[in-house]
Amino acid sequence: MNAVLTALAGTIQEQSVPVEQYLQQLRAHQIVNPFRYPGAIRIAEAIPEEFLGNKGIRRVIVDDVGVTAGDASGILGRCSLVELADWTELVDNGAWDKLYSRWIKPLGKRDFQFIFHLGDVAYKPVFGIDEVLDIIGDYSSRGQVTLMLDGHEADTLWCRLNGSDSGERDFLSAARGLTARDSGARDVVARDCMPQDRWLSLFNTMSIDFLIVLQAGHAVQFSREGQFNLTGPPPVGIGGVINGRIRFSAGYQLGLLLRLDPQHCCVLGMAVAGAYGKLASGSGAELLVEYLRRWIPIN
Repeated sequence: MNAVLTALAGTIQEQSVPVEQYLQQLRAHQIVNPFRYPGAIRIAEAIPEEFLGNKGIRRVIVDDVGVTAGDASGILGRCSLVELADWTELVDNGAWDKLYSRWIKPLGKRDFQFIFHLGDVAYKPVFGIDEVLDIIGDYSSRGQVTLMLDGHEADTLWCRLNGSDSGERDFLSAARGLTARDSGARDVVARDCMPQDRWLSLFNTMSIDFLIVLQAGHAVQFSREGQFNLTGPPPVGIGGVINGRIRFSAGYQLGLLLRLDPQHCCVLGMAVAGAYGKLASGSGAELLVEYLRRWIPIN
């Protein structure tokens, strides 16, 4: 792990200019890929935030500064990454289905990076949850799909799919198993199983590339190649990682732009989440390197 952190710190230093430009755009709903256009961090015509929001999108990373606001096909056709907003916060629950069928699929592109967030599904009907998970699976035919949840969201999702009472503090202890929608087979999970076993059973029922669950300074990444567990150092500049899932996602996206492998993207996600209190004040790439190096002694 120390070798990974050292290598990442070196990569950030070598790419300090585009990394700094990316970090300066963290609060934006559209980001110009600074690794494609170093120095060109302003887009010719801003994409209205409501234009993206109506389609269930939180943020896009565009590879072409010549996109035209209002041209959905033109915008999405020039994007390398699309981050979707929390499904539970969407006014239109069918927004992702429409986005896929009307704009994503007709483009014919198969090299997207999609990052999905469900939010807390405690009060969503099970049939609606099943439906949206199937829709997320559809996106996997057009690129790499990552679903990010915090620990509470993952446990609640598992609970809802098992018919357990999400209002109980220890609701998961009463769950009996999980039905895989794609095959009808039972993936039986013991009453006293560990949280990671429950999360793995969730991942095994979904047609996605990665499931990432974040909880109290830890990240667990599930893929067809296995499971990766990560613990980060305490956050810098803030007492706790507020909205850590979104901040982790920002770092994970930076890793994707740097073309890092999935595990290294997770490490960078944890670093940006932990250092965000300082990054937001403008100290940028240098602070990120400092944070990665501070992480080394505890491993």
